[in-house]
Amino acid sequence: MKHAIVIAIASVAIAAPVWAAETAAQLNAQELGRIQSGAPAPMASPPMASVAACGPGMRFVPGGYIKREKWRQPGCVRVR
Repeated sequence: MKHAIVIAIASVAIAAPVWAAETAAQLNAQELGRIQSGAPAPMASPPMASVAACGPGMRFVPGGYIKREKWRQPGCVRVR
């Protein structure tokens, strides 16, 4: 019984790189097809608000770190 388990683990270990190569080839083919079709990237960043998009009493603040190392998203905020 122990020999069968060792043989099974060894065969899986030997076959794993082949399975990984097949999966990588499929993913590369899908990505190549997406690039050639001119489709947008799957994880496109959201569009940024422009200064002109802020309403009255608002101003555009660029993204960046503020107090206490907190990250602020870019966008419109109220003027104090």
